[in-house]
Amino acid sequence: MSPRSTLRRGLPLAAAALAVTATAACSPSSSGTPEPTGRAPATSQTTKPGPTIDSPKNLQAVTDSCELLTQQQLDQLGMQAEPERKESMLGIPSCDWSGDDFAMTIAPDTRTGGIDQLYKSNTPGQGFQKSQVKGYPAAWIDKQSILCRVEVGVSKDSKFSVSWTSYQSDPAKPVKPCESGEKIAAMVLQNIPDA
Repeated sequence: MSPRSTLRRGLPLAAAALAVTATAACSPSSSGTPEPTGRAPATSQTTKPGPTIDSPKNLQAVTDSCELLTQQQLDQLGMQAEPERKESMLGIPSCDWSGDDFAMTIAPDTRTGGIDQLYKSNTPGQGFQKSQVKGYPAAWIDKQSILCRVEVGVSKDSKFSVSWTSYQSDPAKPVKPCESGEKIAAMVLQNIPDA
């Protein structure tokens, strides 16, 4: 038998096989709807809502960061140091107080986003911990043995920070910098007008 004859006989069989395959690929599924091929199932992405601030504050109304604590509050804290006005690399004004056994900075921030942005960019652990101050969402940042920065969200796009460092070495008085920062932050909240 010549190769040409073999080729002629094989063509009808190949055509029949292709027809069967095409029919099977286009046949409806048991539900009556053709099944899609080669596509991944669609997935829906949900975004977790940020923390709710029921009574927002107008931090932009604060023109002097050193006025975020009154003299009476400073007396209650036992701080006799004179405030020093400074500015961060981002142009955010701040106020510093320092003494023999402490250093403190208060900085209002209406430029880099609210507390929600802070929550998204940090992972609990490694010095970061979510918290609350007087019902306002807050976070402990850079927590260490003698220092801590407490950030408090007061509106959707603004927050303030209290950075506290303790230099006291009295073993009878354990150092709790984040708790001290939150105590001061609670005082600051009293001096920010409502939105």
